[in-house]
This record gives sequence, structure tokens and C-alpha cells, in this order.
Amino acid sequence: MSGEMLTVVEPSEENYESQVPETPTNKDTQAPSQVNQSQCEATSNRTGKRAGKRVKYNDDVSDSLLTSLNKLGEFYAGTLENVKQLTSCFVHEKHTADRRNQIVSILKEIEGLSTIDVVRAVMLITKDNNLLDCFFTMDTLELGKEFVKIILTTNSS
Repeated sequence: MSGEMLTVVEPSEENYESQVPETPTNKDTQAPSQVNQSQCEATSNRTGKRAGKRVKYNDDVSDSLLTSLNKLGEFYAGTLENVKQLTSCFVHEKHTADRRNQIVSILKEIEGLSTIDVVRAVMLITKDNNLLDCFFTMDTLELGKEFVKIILTTNSS
């Protein structure tokens, strides 16, 4: 466009129509290159007005997107904390399962326990996590033996 300034005005229907350059319908008055140039100018005038309006729309969209991303970040942070707690729970369960697997070999080391006593003690101790925790606090085989005898006598039927 030669020397024209494009002003962005909030378009209304009558204002919009009046600013679009009219192209003559008679092909004899303009060369084909002039027709194409006129159509390009008309298109750029319309696009310029729409682009001016889109900027405001894009601000609304970017604000909305920013708000959504902030909410997503908060959700992610909360979810991450839940995953940490869940992971902690699974770690504890694995630790407990590992100790349950160890208990048979520990009880077999205790002298004076029959095979039936070992099996009954394993069944009773592994059934109750509190007993399992307590059993592993017994730091000598003698304490373990006394603990198992008490468990077997109080739970014999």
C-alpha cells in the first residue's frame, strides 16, 4: 500500500463495508494485475481488522491457557505428593514381605524348635504385622526362641 495508514477501528457492519475498497466489475477499466492488487488490498484490509480483533481474543485465550496451566501445575503437585505416599506404602509392603520370607530361615536356626513348631510359628507371626515387627526386634536367637515359645503357648489350641 502506498503511503496509506491502516487504522484499526472496532468494526461495525456499516463501517466494515465502507472501508473495503470497491473493485470495478468492468474488466476493461483495469488490467488483470490491478485487479489482483485491489483484491489483495481488500483482503489485507479485512485481515488487518480481524487481526486487530484477534489480538484481544488471543489475550483472552492466553490468559485462559495460563490459568489452565496453573491449575494443571497445582494438580500435578498434589498428584506427585500422592504418588510419593503411595510409593512409601509399597516400599513398606515390600519390606514386610521380605521379612516374612526371612522368618523361616531365622526360625530354622533356633535350636530346640521342631519342624511343626517352625511352621506354626511362621503362620502365627506372619499373620500379624505387630508380631512380625516385634519378632525382628529380638536381636539374638535366644530372645527369638523365647518369643516363639510364648507365641506358640498362647496360641495353642
